[in-house]
Order: sequence, then C-alpha cells, then structure tokens
Amino acid sequence: FLATGPLHLHLLGCSERGHSFLAATRKLRTLPLVGNYSRIHSILKRRYGAGTPLHALAEQMLRQELAATRLYTLLMQRWDGGSRNRDFFEPLIQGHPCQAHLTLFDGVKGSC
Repeated sequence: FLATGPLHLHLLGCSERGHSFLAATRKLRTLPLVGNYSRIHSILKRRYGAGTPLHALAEQMLRQELAATRLYTLLMQRWDGGSRNRDFFEPLIQGHPCQAHLTLFDGVKGSC
C-alpha cells in the first residue's frame, strides 16, 4: 500500500466553505473523492478499469479501510447498534469542522 499511495480519498465531512472548495476543484483531482460509500465499487471500477491490477489493489485498500472502521466501532463507548459498516450508511457530516471531528471520533455531537 505504501508504494502506491492512496487510490481514493474518503471524505468524512466538510464545512460550507470546504464544500465550495471541493466543488470548484472537482476537475483538478487525480484521485476519486468518495463521500457516499454505497457507490464506491462502481467508482473504483470506472476509475481503474474492472479486473486491472490497480482496481484489485484499490478494492483491497477499501476492504482494509472498512475492516478498520468495523474495529473502531467496537471501541466506541456509545455504540447505538446497527451496522458496523457505518461508512456505507452515514451521511456526509456538514457544518463546523470541529463539530464533525467530535461527532466522528467520540460518537456524539460536540462543539469547540
């Protein structure tokens, strides 16, 4: 993984300003930016070509990231149940970046 670097970017949340920046720089990105993981497989297939070695590596990286997410949810103090594949189901966090950070890492909404 280290030799190739990341093959996709996982967006967890952004502010209004960040959203505007992402929209303005959309055509300049060299890696796919994924906010909704329900479409990740088709995005990777279109970007790297189905069955190519790079596509297989991207899928392997995705499996590792999802496994890490499931492990992380086991450590959450306030797990509300449901699927441990939260990357597929949780909407993009919008608002103040610090609030998004606290929501993701503490499992509860917070503020700076």
